[in-house]
Amino acid sequence: MSFHFYLYRAPKGTGPMNAWQGMHAEAIGTLTQVRERLDAVFPGLKWDEVAGSCNGMGSDPLHYYLDLWLREEADGQVRFVTMNKALPSAMRAVLEALALNHVCAPEAGDLVDPYAYDDHDRYYARVAWPD
Repeated sequence: MSFHFYLYRAPKGTGPMNAWQGMHAEAIGTLTQVRERLDAVFPGLKWDEVAGSCNGMGSDPLHYYLDLWLREEADGQVRFVTMNKALPSAMRAVLEALALNHVCAPEAGDLVDPYAYDDHDRYYARVAWPD
């Protein structure tokens, strides 16, 4: 299992983000907009500002441990939601709430399909790319 998962919207066929030569992730909103949408999906997140980033922590004892990170770029937009130790059901919720289409496990250079495995699987499902 990967520790970090980056969720984002990018054109089809771009592959994992760590293979990019330039920025392919699209803006998904301002920090405030993204936080509000995540708060609607996961009520009770506790947000803190940490070194220029925003960290949302929370848990639902029956479902998730949540550790989300957002970073506003120079243009005022967020392009990635980083989820640490995320279950696929939590990633699916974020993908759907923000209309995102990619999950990357950058340590392994993998694209991940959170719809192809469940919360009880030990390993994530890889996506063959280019997609």
